[in-house]
Amino acid sequence: MRTTTTVARPGTRWMLAVAAALMLVMAFVVAGPFGAADASEEPPLPRLTADPSSGLIAEATVIGWTKLTAPEACPDGHISMTAAVIADQSDRTFEGNVTYGASEDVGPPFAEGLFGDPFVAFVWGSFIGHPAFQEPGSYEILAFCHTDLPATNANTVAAFSAWLTFNDLSWQITAEPPSATQTSVTLDATVDDEPVTDVEAGTEVELTATMDPSEATGSVEFFDSHPDLDEPVSLGEADVSSGTATIALDDLDAGEYVLTAAFSPEDPNEFAESQTAAGIPLTVNDPAAVQTTTTLTVAPESPVEAGAEVTMTATVAPGEAAGTVQFRAGTETVGEAVPVESGTAELTTTELPEGELSLTASFSPTDPAAFTASTSTSVPYTVGDTGPQVTAVDADGNPLGDNPVLQDGQVVTLTAPGFQAEEEVTVTLDAGTDTEEVLGDPIPADDEGSVVTEFTATAMEPGQHQLDFAGAGQTLEWPFQLAGETGEENGTETGEENGTENGDDTGAAGGTDDGTAGAAGGTAGGNANPSGNLAQTGAFIVGPALLLGLAAVSAGYAFVRRSRRDELLTFDDAAGS
Repeated sequence: MRTTTTVARPGTRWMLAVAAALMLVMAFVVAGPFGAADASEEPPLPRLTADPSSGLIAEATVIGWTKLTAPEACPDGHISMTAAVIADQSDRTFEGNVTYGASEDVGPPFAEGLFGDPFVAFVWGSFIGHPAFQEPGSYEILAFCHTDLPATNANTVAAFSAWLTFNDLSWQITAEPPSATQTSVTLDATVDDEPVTDVEAGTEVELTATMDPSEATGSVEFFDSHPDLDEPVSLGEADVSSGTATIALDDLDAGEYVLTAAFSPEDPNEFAESQTAAGIPLTVNDPAAVQTTTTLTVAPESPVEAGAEVTMTATVAPGEAAGTVQFRAGTETVGEAVPVESGTAELTTTELPEGELSLTASFSPTDPAAFTASTSTSVPYTVGDTGPQVTAVDADGNPLGDNPVLQDGQVVTLTAPGFQAEEEVTVTLDAGTDTEEVLGDPIPADDEGSVVTEFTATAMEPGQHQLDFAGAGQTLEWPFQLAGETGEENGTETGEENGTENGDDTGAAGGTDDGTAGAAGGTAGGNANPSGNLAQTGAFIVGPALLLGLAAVSAGYAFVRRSRRDELLTFDDAAGS
């Protein structure tokens, strides 16, 4: 066997040594000595702390809903502090994030403090709903110390930091950017799948909590959070499965309840805790007592300015029922309980909180064995400026109030403001339910940022519904109710023959004995609304797009009908539509 040994020449060994030395020097320069971190990386700012550190948006008051405290004073010579929510991490300057309403692109200050005092946050609405902060998520809070007023980039320095995370229901402030996904939970109380607010003792009530996002894993605990209780009372707990958690209760004592739910995640690093934004009032009655009903009226009509005088009047039937009425805004009591006199109780107040409120009146009998307790249907009421709202008018141009009751086949015109010009807005019917339906293609906003469209209430179950107008930066909600079927006895037999062919079930609902009105209604519905739902800046369809099985529809008519519908679904000129 022959063995060969290779020996490097002296010159070659010298060149290898030089190359190795150069490589070592380059590694030292690039990585730093012993692999140290980049010396140019800025250390994190001292962290702000919040008290409380989390809560519900609905419970935020005009001022003072949380305090931000700095761990130390500002540097010498800095006389005051201002905090801002940073919308864009690429611009962390004072002037790029703090104005006093002078700019549409920059938000107002989140909080202010003088001479080292803790920050006291302004109203939540000072940045929520602002174009920079409409989208739920996580934003950094920077506290700037400044040497003079007015504060500018030249006399301020970013000194402290925290993180704000919020969704539609709740908010939290953390020292570090949160890694967990925000969640929200909504609650329904039903008997035989129908929503309830009054039941007899012994009736099985099903409480269902629905999670958003539906992928959230963990458990939900249900509570009675009545304001008269020292602390919420647990009613039971259930694991979340496929986005919901449910318990059934049949042992509730007679009395007044306010039902709430709280979500606890299986992995806090994956999903955040959350709780319902408002409670559901439930009255459990003694079946031996005389049933009462309570209705609530509020004057003046909503909306009103903050601090305006508002009168709430509760009417209790039967009129001889003795007791008191407690008025509430959500779960919070408004004033003291008012005695019922001759079937009515009235309260006038200037202390309603700002926001979109749900007002109720609860009757508590003096003798529960003689009369039952009862709670009114909630009255939506707006105090102060809550941002863009969807407005609606009927076919005659008459304004429709909050949560209007629509008849089957009724056409309304909706205006949803507050979007960007030409922004694509998706309209969804009953979002988050089993019957969720996206209505046609997205609708482009006009030059003023408004979506104006017509909506036909048809092919839906009677009861509560909602339209969501969702753009990139905001989602506007328009709740409405669909009335039960009317006119079937007269309209179906005589009006359907003439009316259904042209106008869907408009004729069936409105026909007279001889079918004349049914034919007229059907023709008007068919000619004016061939696709079922028209839009001024867009179009969408609820239910079937075309009626099938009508022998009177010829192939030529179907072609013209389809061509017209396609034309309405084309948005070449959003501003001029």
